[in-house]
Amino acid sequence: MFANLNLRKNSRTNREFALHDYHNVFREVREVLEQYVPKEIEEVRMLEIGCGRRFGITLLFHSLGAEATGIDIDFVDPSFSLSGFLSLWKKSGFVRSAKLLFRRFLFDRTYYQTIERELEKEFGCRLRKDNIDVRRMSACSLELPGNHFDYVFSNAVFEHIRDIDKASREVSRVLIPGGIAFISIHLFPSLSGAHNMEWRRPDEKPSTSVPPWDHLRQDLFPTDIFLNRLREKDYLPVFQSRFSIIDLQSRYEGERFLTDEIRRELPDFSEEELLKRSIKVVMKKR
Repeated sequence: MFANLNLRKNSRTNREFALHDYHNVFREVREVLEQYVPKEIEEVRMLEIGCGRRFGITLLFHSLGAEATGIDIDFVDPSFSLSGFLSLWKKSGFVRSAKLLFRRFLFDRTYYQTIERELEKEFGCRLRKDNIDVRRMSACSLELPGNHFDYVFSNAVFEHIRDIDKASREVSRVLIPGGIAFISIHLFPSLSGAHNMEWRRPDEKPSTSVPPWDHLRQDLFPTDIFLNRLREKDYLPVFQSRFSIIDLQSRYEGERFLTDEIRRELPDFSEEELLKRSIKVVMKKR
């Protein structure tokens, strides 16, 4: 009984992630592409930095005919081949590899079915994994040709990169002159900036067990996710050194949780920093 409940819960969670990826991430990335890249989608060479093990956004653009490449620092293997599984086993151990294999065949199917259904409704086409280009690679050392891509995008990945200067230099190198980069960053000082699942949706479903801004205060509930802990004022000068910023948008959250007591505890952070969840930066290579 409990196993069936967990299966249904995981299936529902995968549908939610798929719908978020399609209606939030994919549409937003596509809108920036259509606004700033003067080419039809079938003519666009695009790169996703941090495509994830399910590479959903890269897969959607590939299915629409773009020349889409996805890279990720973690294991990426569209066919989940035996050689790929053995490679992951050597790097991460049998237990993690087995868990990934289990999720792949039990839960990822729901994810792909959901985004395919949305793609069919909007564009009348189906997902196609044939010849998709996804690779395991570091954003700080792109094994890709220079002056090649029209469009590079990344969603909530740069906060996990140790050396954003190197990553920015690599993005600039692989873009054509005048090429567009769209970088979305989840900011560390924000209420959900620690990537603690308890605060994933603070305004809709606030945590009842983890104090607000715990990661900036006592840090009693640390996560095991690497975060570079950079602030907006750290990112923007790096970007401006190589690109012209043509659009900058911010998203906010958690105002009702920011008490006078918390403000006093965190004098090094402005109210703007504490409430700003993310920035979305559109840039052009000079």
